[in-house]
Amino acid sequence: SAIETLEKELANSKDTMTKVRRQYNDVVTWADMYNESPIDVKKMIIAQLINTVKISADYKIEIDFKISERQLGLDMEVQPTRKPRAKKKQSGVEL
Repeated sequence: SAIETLEKELANSKDTMTKVRRQYNDVVTWADMYNESPIDVKKMIIAQLINTVKISADYKIEIDFKISERQLGLDMEVQPTRKPRAKKKQSGVEL
């Protein structure tokens, strides 16, 4: 019946919400642990997550992760929030 179907959907939604809350709490816990860690521990954590970071002359940042964007929960491309500063010239040398 329609009521049984709706009750099953409600139960599934509650299950999903419980899982999402648990994952959120795990992420918050890991973030808090990272924030409270000494710099050497932070470096070790980052070394486990990132292969390389490349910064081009036009300030484009490219990060090669050891894990997938899906595993990070980032199924999107990150866009810069501001434009890079113009390059300055000093004594004929480009900075």
